This record gives sequence, C-alpha cells and structure tokens, in this order.
Amino acid sequence: MPRTAPQVLLPLLFALALPACGEAEPRPERGGTATADTPVGLAILNPTSERDYFHDFGKVPYGDTVHHVFEIENREAEPVTIHDLHASCSCTSPTVEYTDADGQVVRGRRRGEPVLVLPPGAVARLEMAVDTYHIKYKNTDKLTMVVVRSDSRSTPFLRLEAHLFVTQAFQVTPEAIDLGEIPISSGARARTDIITGVPGSLYRILEVLETSEGLTARIAEDARASETLWQVQVELAPPLEFGPWQGHVLLGTTAEDGSGDGAPLRVEVRGRVVADVVPYPPVFGFLSPAAGAGPRAEGSLRALAPGHRIKIVDAELVGEVPDGLRVQYEADGPDAEGRSSRWRLLIEAPADLELELFTGILRVILEDPEQKPIEIDFVYRRN
Repeated sequence: MPRTAPQVLLPLLFALALPACGEAEPRPERGGTATADTPVGLAILNPTSERDYFHDFGKVPYGDTVHHVFEIENREAEPVTIHDLHASCSCTSPTVEYTDADGQVVRGRRRGEPVLVLPPGAVARLEMAVDTYHIKYKNTDKLTMVVVRSDSRSTPFLRLEAHLFVTQAFQVTPEAIDLGEIPISSGARARTDIITGVPGSLYRILEVLETSEGLTARIAEDARASETLWQVQVELAPPLEFGPWQGHVLLGTTAEDGSGDGAPLRVEVRGRVVADVVPYPPVFGFLSPAAGAGPRAEGSLRALAPGHRIKIVDAELVGEVPDGLRVQYEADGPDAEGRSSRWRLLIEAPADLELELFTGILRVILEDPEQKPIEIDFVYRRN
C-alpha cells in the first residue's frame, strides 16, 4: 500500500511555525528536525550552525536578495516524495533539485504536486532565496522558514530556518509617493518625509540624482535636535496620457559615517491620470428610499486641477429610463459667478416606481464651451 503524508498535522504545524512577513520573530526551539546523525529519513549534510536546520544571513542591506542552499540526503531505502515547500513569508522563495546517476539535474516543480521524488541516497539541494524588498520591518530581526512536507516515515516535516537583520539607512514615510488622481491638463504634486533608519546615525541625503520623465523633485532639509528630516516634494507636469502612471526619484546619499557616497535611495512615485473634471463615484447607484419617498442616487462632480472651478448649466437623463425621474444639482460653496470646484448631483425616482432594473446616463453640461458634456452612468436595481 502506498504511503500517504500526514495531512492532518499540517494546519497545526503552520499555526505554530509560520509567522507573518512583517513581524520580528523569536527563534523557536528545535523540534523533530532531521540531522546528519539521523539514521533514516531526510538529513541535512551541510550545517552552518549548531542547529543544522538554521542559517544566519546576518546583516543584509535593504533591497538585496540573499541565497542559501541546504543539502538534504534521502537516507531511506526507497524514494521519498516531496509533496510541497511552504514558505512562511512572501519574501522567501524555495526551490529544490538533485543530480541523478547519469549526471542530469532534476529540478523540482514550482507548482503542483509532487514537487520532487528523491531517490534513495540522492542529495537534494534546497535553496532559500530571501528578497529583502518584501520584508516590511527593517532594522530588526527577521526569521523566515520553509517547511518541506514529504512521505518520509521518519521526517514527514522538515523545517528549515534562516535569520537576517535587514538594514535600511533611511525611513521613508510614506514609502511610495502617491499622486492620487492626476488631472491631465495640470498634473499633480505630493511629498514624502525621510529620516535616518537608525536614530542618531550619520547618514545624509545629498541631492536628487535622477527622476522619471516629466517628474521634477526637490529636497528641503529640516535639522532638529536629534534628527534631520528631509522633505522630498515631487511634481508631475503635462503632457500626460490617461491611465496609471509609475515613476521614481533617485536620491544621492552619504556613507554610514556621513562622508563620501552611499547607496542611492530610490523612492517610487505612482498615480492615475484622469480627466480634469470627474464624477464621484464613477457610477451612481440608487439607495433604498426612506418611508414615503422614492429611491435616490447621489454623487458629485469635482474639478481636480488646482483653482479650477466649473459651473453646471444643465443636466439631462439619457437612455430608456422610467418617467418621473428628476435631476437636481447644487454648487458647494459657489463664488460670485456661481462657479465651484464641487457640485452635488441627485437623481430621484418616484415613490411608486415598479421597475426591477434600469440603467441610463446622466449628461451634465458645463458653462465652458470647450468642455465636453460629462456623462455619468447610473443603475437602479430593486433590493
């Protein structure tokens, strides 16, 4: 009868063994892991510490990817099937392979089951690759694990651990500059604040080395009692194209002692280029009516460009919509000419509405003759 892996133990094992990516975890005590002295099962041949299943990467600069290979021998008299490799963190990618009797490298599957069938006496090379870019908390201890689940009678679960201390010279808040919705005619600006990752350190930001096309950046330094704060202001200017936008700013820094040139600091910038005037929400939906009233769909029309004000002169419903629907619009804080950067919109249905479903378009006409009418989809669905 073929052997089956103890599936029932897997949820309990992970509940105890697999921490979240962003947490700094204590090193657990050893339990049930094969060693080079194990008579049968899967045994680790190349320990780098007293705990053969544990490897210490030490200090690793943020952004680097580090690798370690565990050599694992099958000491059983028959093949061992490795069902899967479970990493405790998205920062960790495990792969496994071995060299067969003919000198050919047999690589484990990245997806699906089984991952690999390891012949008796064969030595698997299991590599843990840890990408520090995906580790949330820096300048603190990090423990990551890979659990090997197999049909070995002696070592059905093999837990491999790696410790690292991700060093980051600077703390960027927020980590990426979000321009949000970027009006196509005027662009947008935003900022982020930067301090040294380790209080009291001598790292310094010196200059802007590089920016993405269309993006400009400047640095303002604010020296305080015990820390220096750098404010990085970015501005994205037209011409622009509709849709998602991604770019970056590369900043020059000093070395750890405050002199010379250190590793450049890259700050991501993102946003979405949209029309100058946009509806919120993009699609109006009807809410359940109050007693004695009909269903209502509410929203707004907003001018995003700084200082831009608009004036609605008319609004109409387009499509096969029921009779009795009414449209109202009102400026929020209008100026003397009746213009505002935000207008409230309302579609109200009669209380005796009997339809189950209908859709249409609210067409809003602005005073500006160069501005095309704004068309907003709406939908009604009876609850």
